[in-house]
Amino acid sequence: MKRFNANAFRFTAAALFGATLSTTGVAGEYKCNQPPTRVDQLACDAAAQGPIALRRFIQRMQVIESLSFSDYMTDAQLLAWREANEPTRTAGVNGAGTEAPKR
Repeated sequence: MKRFNANAFRFTAAALFGATLSTTGVAGEYKCNQPPTRVDQLACDAAAQGPIALRRFIQRMQVIESLSFSDYMTDAQLLAWREANEPTRTAGVNGAGTEAPKR
């Protein structure tokens, strides 16, 4: 009888774990179309300012809420922000090929 109870417990635990994974999902859903909570609205406002502001907001809120960067900023938004804020190619070449400064 004890053997049956242990197997039943394992099966139930595995089923609950699987159900939890299927409901939470691995990839985040984009929440800025219609933010469900006030915290989500604030995170979307931070995302509108850029990824640095969003990262700071998420770090400040991690004690209170479990937030994910990908819930508030899409890959397309991040790519567009990077392209808009990328330094010119010539600015990055200025120091290339030179030796380290002498002390």
